[in-house]
Amino acid sequence: MPVRRPRQSPFVAVDRDLILDGCLSPISKLLHIVLLALPEDADIDFAATAALVGVHTAGELEKHLEELTDAGLLEKGTQDGEPVLTVHEAAS
Repeated sequence: MPVRRPRQSPFVAVDRDLILDGCLSPISKLLHIVLLALPEDADIDFAATAALVGVHTAGELEKHLEELTDAGLLEKGTQDGEPVLTVHEAAS
């Protein structure tokens, strides 16, 4: 599943409000940062991403993806019939 981001840069800026948000779990915050760091249109290796954020399986990421979606930091959609994740730097 490819990831879309607002801009391409070798640096990732993290919104202070995200870091201080007491409603988001630490793993969801880290997952958001990892998703922002992925190259544009990179296919997500969910097993590798799970290991990067400290969970055991790719399936455990789903609740964190939902948490980010609910917070307005992530959108799940389709493009040309394929699933796509759009990652926002700040809540939309």
